[in-house]
Amino acid sequence: MLDDALGRAWMRQKISSEEYSALRRYALHWLAGGLQGHLGSVDLNRIYAFNPALMSGLANSEAQCDHRQFYYKARDSLGTRPAFVADQVACCDIPLSRVGVALGYRSIWRGRAKAAEILSDAGYRLTKFWDTLT
Repeated sequence: MLDDALGRAWMRQKISSEEYSALRRYALHWLAGGLQGHLGSVDLNRIYAFNPALMSGLANSEAQCDHRQFYYKARDSLGTRPAFVADQVACCDIPLSRVGVALGYRSIWRGRAKAAEILSDAGYRLTKFWDTLT
């Protein structure tokens, strides 16, 4: 069952299977690099407290650092708009219609179509990028 935004784009044939695999690999490096953000609970007594011992934002291991390097290299190879759309759909699981609105389209249909086109282009570029690494 593919219930995420990227899986729906693939099942609705907005992107090919090769593009889907490349975008999943991109999202895997984003997730394994620890770039998804903190999911901890909130302590209301220390909500504004700063703890320098946590070193938030830094990689916790060498493997995490390697994943971040792969992610940033892949993101640099995409370009600005394809990287934005790939991040929103593959990594953050935002639907194509909302990404189209974020791109500045007033029409949901046209925004979704343009976001799908840019996502397909990002998948194609990532396929070529991952092929050059191996």
